Amino acid sequence: MKTPILLLCFLSLAIFAGAQSKKVAASPAAGLSVLRTLTIRLNDAHDPVPPPHTDAFRPFSHFEVIDERPDTTRIGVHGNLPMHSHEFDRQLVFPGPAAQEITRYLNRHFVHPDAPDTVLIVLRQLWLSDTDPYNAGANPYRPVVSYHQQTGKTHIRIKAEVYARRDNKYLPLLRIDTLQATGSVTYNTVKCTYNGWEKDLAALLGDLTENAALAAASKESSGKWITRDDIRRFNQSRFDIPIFDTATLTRGVYTSFEEFRNNAPSIHDFEVKTDNGPALYLKSGDGTSYYTHNAWGYCDGRQVFLMRGGLLQPLRKAGNSFCFYGIEPDDLTPMPGAFGGHNERHCLYIIDMDTGDIY
Repeated sequence: MKTPILLLCFLSLAIFAGAQSKKVAASPAAGLSVLRTLTIRLNDAHDPVPPPHTDAFRPFSHFEVIDERPDTTRIGVHGNLPMHSHEFDRQLVFPGPAAQEITRYLNRHFVHPDAPDTVLIVLRQLWLSDTDPYNAGANPYRPVVSYHQQTGKTHIRIKAEVYARRDNKYLPLLRIDTLQATGSVTYNTVKCTYNGWEKDLAALLGDLTENAALAAASKESSGKWITRDDIRRFNQSRFDIPIFDTATLTRGVYTSFEEFRNNAPSIHDFEVKTDNGPALYLKSGDGTSYYTHNAWGYCDGRQVFLMRGGLLQPLRKAGNSFCFYGIEPDDLTPMPGAFGGHNERHCLYIIDMDTGDIY
């Protein structure tokens, strides 16, 4: 009796594969909104996330999470995901709003109804990715391993502020800012779960609650209590910068991340040549021009370009953040090319608008 159902499943997969025969390119021109989605589940009925230890210290009666991330639409990107003999990028999302999903998970596992305090968590960044963080040193292109294999590494970037709440006053407990390397991830197409990322994210949230509990015990008597308006103003101020506030981009070359943030390039005499791809040339005092690979980037008055390893990459705005597709070598598929005899793959990078870090 099950044969027709199984046959229907295989036919559905075949139709899906046919519909996806064209690669959804991780191209510089592609925005994140065009990528298909994969869902990260912390609260699934068939929960792959192991519950925390029952003897964990729980000094809080309730958790509240507010989402102050630059991009609240998605929580990451899985690049070059193999599916039916081809590869494409997927944007990672929760089933619902991030604040709602994380609040629900924390209140399932980490509360005690008789505890005196509640907790407010301000989520400033959450990003899951399989892109190697950019190293601005002498060799910025780190070896990339194939994510078809179990040895593939991924990471979770999380930034958050944690406050204890009592009588409508808030006590700052701690700030989290970490780029956590994780193990391999596998997508379960039957249960629609993302093993690896879900477990690692749950572990990070568990560590956050434990650190908050320890901080609450030590800071209750000596800490400074503030208001919710103080918290709101502090987090909103990070987006009150000229690159977000202006409708007109200033043409010129940025020598630093701060010049980009301030929409204030300091070099205005330049040209871009496109002999073998776009290259940035600055004008010298005698009227001649010279190639540079040391600028942060430039703006032509309409579009911002980031310089990375001498290459110019167009930036795409996603919420109050910027991203770009860079090119990395794939050490496992040698092929004559631009990166020491290796094939290339496109990887999505996010710019941290607080620090200028690329990850």
